[in-house]
Amino acid sequence: MKIAFFNRVITPEIGADLAGYGIGWHSVMKLDDLHLCGLLVDDGESKVLLASFDLLGLDEWYIRKIRKACADLLQISEESVLLTCTHTHNGPETRSLAPHPDQLNQPYLDWLETAILDAVSGLTD
Repeated sequence: MKIAFFNRVITPEIGADLAGYGIGWHSVMKLDDLHLCGLLVDDGESKVLLASFDLLGLDEWYIRKIRKACADLLQISEESVLLTCTHTHNGPETRSLAPHPDQLNQPYLDWLETAILDAVSGLTD
């Protein structure tokens, strides 16, 4: 059995809209970093990727996009990619359910996609 893991800091810059509070709530300081942690388990026959984001949540469209990209990188089924969020209200708004459409931080989501794909690609080395 092989196991590989990763841990990436995904803390946005100070001033990001905070998730779950409504319009006008922005980060003003950083106490602790937010992390993206993952684990790839390979039993020789199949692989499973588990990844956890320190975020309030992610939209289904985004999860599907990330699952497909990770599955393609690892050459596994999308069903073998499990993603979860810790549901923190101390992170950036990453859901289209935000009280105001402009609150969805698309540049952060684009950066986050790159971060997880970079981390996952490192698991295959």
